[in-house]
Amino acid sequence: MSFRKLASASAAASLAGVAVLGISAPANAQSYPPASTPPSVSDSTVVLGQMFTINSGNGFCPGGTAQVTVFGTTTPADVDGNGNASKSVTVPAGTAPGRQTATFRCSDGKTVDVAFTVVAAAAAGPGRGQLPQQLSTTGSEQLVPLTITGVALVGIGAGIVVASRRRRETSMPSGLA
Repeated sequence: MSFRKLASASAAASLAGVAVLGISAPANAQSYPPASTPPSVSDSTVVLGQMFTINSGNGFCPGGTAQVTVFGTTTPADVDGNGNASKSVTVPAGTAPGRQTATFRCSDGKTVDVAFTVVAAAAAGPGRGQLPQQLSTTGSEQLVPLTITGVALVGIGAGIVVASRRRRETSMPSGLA
């Protein structure tokens, strides 16, 4: 195999590598509005004295009434037209830090548990006594390795081109160069 064919094959392989490594999966769009809303908490980590809202999720108690038990107290919860029961609560003084659960009970007997964590005020981060929120990952975690690989492959391809031109110039008779 001649040097020229080897150089061409290497350059083609480098370009194919960049093309393959540069392809990433498209983001999956979610339908809007969502078909159903899962149980949730407005802030999954709370401190003493903080008010937050607990939701049972859509379709939990359509057309019924609901009760919520949180911090050992049972109170009525508001139910909207989609069957979502919700309740705003305040973390009472003296609540021990740790994992807590709110339990929604519909008039038809169905129950939903929603978990959250109570932390001591000293353990909370900056701001209003809440822990800093984690941002969602929206990009590729492999951007830096893929960029380095792409730059290296382009550099290898450029080196092969330069080497083949030098070899061609030095191997030609002086009258043909």
